[in-house]
Amino acid sequence: MEQVVESLIHDRIVFAVLAFDRPNVYYEIAPATAAGRHVIMLRHDREKTHFDIAGLRAIPYRYSMEGEALEDKVAEVADYVRTVLRQEAFKPTVFKNLNPLGRLYREYEFKPTFKDISIPDYCEMFLQAKEFICLQGITLLHFARSNFLWNTHDGRNLNFFDLVRGKVLFDAASVRVVMMHEDNAALPHLIKFLDREKFTDSVKAIREEIRQSFAAWTALRRELEAKASERADGRKGEVNVVRLTHGVVNYRLTITDQQLVVTPYFNIFPFNSQGPALICQAGTSFYDNIKREFLDRAVSNHVATAALDEHGSLEITSVPKAG
Repeated sequence: MEQVVESLIHDRIVFAVLAFDRPNVYYEIAPATAAGRHVIMLRHDREKTHFDIAGLRAIPYRYSMEGEALEDKVAEVADYVRTVLRQEAFKPTVFKNLNPLGRLYREYEFKPTFKDISIPDYCEMFLQAKEFICLQGITLLHFARSNFLWNTHDGRNLNFFDLVRGKVLFDAASVRVVMMHEDNAALPHLIKFLDREKFTDSVKAIREEIRQSFAAWTALRRELEAKASERADGRKGEVNVVRLTHGVVNYRLTITDQQLVVTPYFNIFPFNSQGPALICQAGTSFYDNIKREFLDRAVSNHVATAALDEHGSLEITSVPKAG
């Protein structure tokens, strides 16, 4: 029964055959309608139309149909299906202004902590990516560690850089990583302050982690830049590495063309993985805005870096007009 209800809530189209006054069909129409799914009803000509679906469209049919009449009926159903497929996968609201049943759970999933996401599930997110993978964090050194293997659902153990190599070389995926710059003035503000001496040591350690991470990611970028070739469809995989010279990374982010995982940085936690995590599917407004902000941040950082190189400052001093 659980599998039936899940299909009724999540399938693109639900067909309901109304014949012989079977109550279970009416029961199944209810969750599909509440989920905002498109329900195509076929009603036998002898079936009594009950009051609760009397206002809904139902295609009448007879068991004895054949020849041209049958062909016309098949064409009518096919046309209805084509009409539905041109619409959104689900209706944005049901019963005037209610969220469709199951929609938010499927699009958004909250985890009490980032650690509650299993390694195989997290790894699967990268394996399912088809076009791009983006990472954002303070150092991102854990992705570059060669001695840490990522176990998959099918029993494989992967080095993350090997996973990236496969995505770039075989899938022509683009990989972009954004980390803090070790000389970013905002970096100390992202570190938990408990003891002055320990805090100073932590800042030094994190700056060294950033240097190591940037060196490893840069080496991978150069390696793949030399190996990657343009495919017949014009796509070419690449790795892009960005260090933020101004501003901060407000959250730990993993985003692909399929979904994202975001964890805010809370200063109350010694480790970032202790904070709550939100998993969000592509196509939602939250996903679209986070993706846009991520891409804009890299552009903004590039402009800021150029301004610092040229003027030594991010501030612009107005020049009085002559005369």
